[in-house]
Amino acid sequence: MVVTRKVFEKAVAQNIPLRGHRDDGKLDSQGPNVVAAENDRNFRRLLRYHVKGGNSLLQRLVDTASGNAKYTSKQIQNELIRTIEELVRSKAVRKVKTASVWCLIADESTDRQTKKLKVVVCRYVYRSEKGYVIQEDLAVVVDAFQTLSELAEDENANTSRNF
Repeated sequence: MVVTRKVFEKAVAQNIPLRGHRDDGKLDSQGPNVVAAENDRNFRRLLRYHVKGGNSLLQRLVDTASGNAKYTSKQIQNELIRTIEELVRSKAVRKVKTASVWCLIADESTDRQTKKLKVVVCRYVYRSEKGYVIQEDLAVVVDAFQTLSELAEDENANTSRNF
């Protein structure tokens, strides 16, 4: 799991999309499937890259672990996304709680599918070892046309209530 998590974190840190059309199936370290399948996407390709690069721990995982013990499924990827999101959010919340000044900034944006989104950012000033720092952290992204009652039921919006 550690190797899988590290590959996952590197992809997220570089803003690399993780999943593609087909992200299921066997992940071989030898034979024809070492080369990525036609519609395999970045996360699985990065895992294969590490195996080809000589990562023996990952190769053993791919070769010997049962399918549900490889931690490469889309369900595990979603769980990792939620866990990392919560870690980032809780770190930001701790900083906001100690901030002397903070505000919420809302703006409307459009995604690639031309869906209107409301983006809320928290801007705050906190003290670090180097002095005062102005920081902005994403609080929530929601559908711009959602009603308040729909928003109250939205799981994504509810996770941002900690802000």
